[in-house]
Order: sequence, then C-alpha cells, then structure tokens
Amino acid sequence: MAARIGERCDATVVLHRWGEWVGSAPSGPKAYAAPVTLRRGSGPTLTVYLASLPGQVAGAMFDGSRRGAAIDAIPTPDLCILHHGHNMQSFHQIDPEDMSTGRGLFFGPLGLTELKWPGVPQVLTTQNPWQDSTSFDKVYASILDVARSHPGLTLVDSHAAFIDAGKAKSLFRDSIHPSDTARNSDGAELVASALLSSYDQAAAASFATPSWPRLRARNEIANGDFLDWSQDSPAGYRPLAGASAAKDSAGAFPGFDYALSLRPNGNTRAGLFRPMTEDERRRLAGKTISLAVLAKGSASQPRPFGSLVIPTGGAVKSIVIGDLLNCRDGWMWLVAAGIKVDANAATDQNTGISLFPAFDLHAPTTNEPLLVQKIIVVEGSLPMGAL
Repeated sequence: MAARIGERCDATVVLHRWGEWVGSAPSGPKAYAAPVTLRRGSGPTLTVYLASLPGQVAGAMFDGSRRGAAIDAIPTPDLCILHHGHNMQSFHQIDPEDMSTGRGLFFGPLGLTELKWPGVPQVLTTQNPWQDSTSFDKVYASILDVARSHPGLTLVDSHAAFIDAGKAKSLFRDSIHPSDTARNSDGAELVASALLSSYDQAAAASFATPSWPRLRARNEIANGDFLDWSQDSPAGYRPLAGASAAKDSAGAFPGFDYALSLRPNGNTRAGLFRPMTEDERRRLAGKTISLAVLAKGSASQPRPFGSLVIPTGGAVKSIVIGDLLNCRDGWMWLVAAGIKVDANAATDQNTGISLFPAFDLHAPTTNEPLLVQKIIVVEGSLPMGAL
C-alpha cells in the first residue's frame, strides 16, 4: 500500500520495520530496524512505522518492554492503522453469539492510540478469512461491531474481498496467511487493494477520530475512580482471597493523583470484587452496557485479568476482560462492550466486577501489584472513559 501511494504522489517511501522478529523467533532487539527506502521520488516523503510482530496480538506493542520505542519515540503520525485478529480468535465467549470480549480486544488498544495521538485519524482493518475453516468469523464479527459503534473510525474490509473471490487457494500461503511471495502475492495484493481503495475514496478535507476514553458518559457504578476509601479498600469494594489494596501515587496514570494498587500476597485467586448495588442493578436491567477498566499489570505477573458477573442471555454468566492482550508493565484498557443485560438483573445479588493481579495456575513468584486507575460501566455498545 505504501509503495502504491508513493507511485501516485511520486513520493519517497521509507519503511521502519519493528526488528524484534528474526527468522522464526522474537529474538531481535525491541526496536525499529534501520529504515529501508522502498521507493525514491521527487515529491514528498511518506514514512511508515510498521510495529508488527508475528504471533502477537493488538496489545503487545503497549507492553512496557516495547511501548517506549514502538510508540512513544516516533513522531505523531498522520494516520494510525490497527491491523490484527488472526492471533486473537481464542477469546472467551459466554455463548456462540457473544462478542463482548472480542470487541474489547480492539477497543482497548484503540483507546490507547487515541489518547496518545488525539485527533489523529484511526483505521481499523479486518483480516482475511481462514481458507479451510470458519474460526476467524467471530473476530471478523467483533471488528465490524467496533467499527459500527465507534464514531469517526474508518473500516477497511479486506475480509469481504476474500469471500467474494471464493477463498481461492491462490490467495493463501497456508490455511491462514495471505499469499505474499515473489512467485504468488495474490493475497497480499488483495489486502493492499482494499487499503488503497479506501485511500482513493478519502476526502481531501481534514479528518479526526475522537478518543472514546475522552467521550463523556455517566458512570453507572459509584466510586469508579477510588476517591472514597473505607479503611483498607475503596468504599464499595472488598478484597478477595487475601489480596491487599492501597493508594499508589507514584504509579498513577498521567493526570491522576494516585492509582489503586492491588497485591496478590501469594494467592492466584486474590483480587478485588465490586458488587453492584441494588440501585445500580436496577438502572442496568434490560440495557446494553459496556465495561472498561484502565489497568497496568506487572512484568513479573500474568496478564491482567478480570470478569463481569451479570445476568445475560437468561442466566448469570461471567464475561472475561483483559485476556489475550499480552500487555504487561504498561497501561491498557480492559474492555467488554455491547453486553445485553437481562431485565431481571435488579434481583440478582451476585452481579459484580472482579479484578485479579496474579490469575494463573501457579502461585505468584512476586508480590508486584496490579494498578487500577478507573472502572467504568456505561450504557450502550461504545465504552466511554470520562477521562
């Protein structure tokens, strides 16, 4: 795509490729490799930063070991493209139609790029279907849902082009990846064509994507900012399985005085539970809601993990947040979006939100905390952060 744009504008095209992947393993430096000039022209210079790492997911570049070089050190872009999905199809579902966690896996990283680069146009792409199965379909559905609910977000759908072409074998390098070799690049050409078609249809006027964490909405749960404390935990919350909570001013998200620090104290099930009050349950009953948690895990602990227990689809179910984002030692939005709450939710006292700093099969080897800055529940399919 970059080379084709360069041809149209007679631009010099310079590629900065993330250099961590070497051969068949992530054994290289966590930094961009030396820039490569894809094309020389007499016009402007188009610079592309390709923060791509095989086998990884959309949250990986926000990991504390990568973010500084991958995101914070580069110039403010004119366009940001999120192109992920193949490694995210194992997300948790409460039933085959539930995409709430899948949507959250894209809303989370989008929320961070939108905060980092306010107003920069954001593009969300689909990826190709799998050649011999329908395993990618739920990721595709999640991406489409995010694009429908997020204002000012451009969707580029190359997935549909593969379906229209009958998922021909020539479009695939294997059962998953598009063909991209010198001998056969039909699949890669189809993806590039979808991107370029969107580029050609773009208006010449300036364009901006709003940051969903900056959009204002009523938080349907009280004390989501942990401003009110009762003895050793925020008011309305209770520690689980020996966890301990405290205020942490040094580790707070920029703009906040302190964050909630949650330590496991040697227990994998240790956590913090926020039961919903009867008034909160009554307000949410029969509504479509979204949950967003701004959290930062430790490099020495498992990935941050949480759940929302709520009546949906005729039963009380547990919706997972945070899994599959692969972001440690870095702030990330843990999101579940578009949850349809049953009308009888007001009568169920088990409804609530749980967060776990060291959720794993093995006991934690350190007592490093999970930092939590904000918990938000809003009405609708779009999480809104009220930052």
